[in-house]
Amino acid sequence: EPFSGYPSEYLMPLTEENKTELKGFVSRGNVDRWLLEMHEFLLLNLGRPRAIGDFKPAWSVKETVCAYMDRKEVEVPAYVEERFPANLMMSQIVETWKYAVSAKQDLMTEGWTG
Repeated sequence: EPFSGYPSEYLMPLTEENKTELKGFVSRGNVDRWLLEMHEFLLLNLGRPRAIGDFKPAWSVKETVCAYMDRKEVEVPAYVEERFPANLMMSQIVETWKYAVSAKQDLMTEGWTG
């Protein structure tokens, strides 16, 4: 588990509704850039002991990662602004990223075999 050392406050599970919304998001666009930015944010910011003081678990994943991209002067893709589920919280960011990657892989596999 690559995120085993992360604060438990960021490891909360997704609901079935969250999973349905994420699968819909992943299926409607090229999400590679967004997943890359989320992963970079996770690796560089949330594995630190002080992370919870800097990034509150109750904050929105979308708003937090978009702000991170803005600080880097990286354009947030329009489909993220329009379609990424707003109700996902930072407390769920690890599971959000893992599920989105898994859903994307499933869709690619279905595309190849279907």
